[in-house]
Amino acid sequence: MSTLEITLPDDLKRRAEEQAAAGRYATVSEYVAALIASDPLGGALEAHLVSRVKSGPPTPMTDSDFGTIRSRLEGAIAGRTGSAIPTS
Repeated sequence: MSTLEITLPDDLKRRAEEQAAAGRYATVSEYVAALIASDPLGGALEAHLVSRVKSGPPTPMTDSDFGTIRSRLEGAIAGRTGSAIPTS
């Protein structure tokens, strides 16, 4: 097992200590380890990227591919801001 030293704001340190004191975790370290282990992007993202790399040889991007990506981004931004991306 390894040691990791972290600095937390007082309120987060207090919350971690409360979790341990309430018996949910044996120690603050156990609580922090559980949080890191439950990170949804941790292993899942790495596994997804590895699967994509192993999925076969890369294919060149076409003008159509870039057009599709641009349209999706413009739609997402327009939905958030109420306006489209300027084209010039």
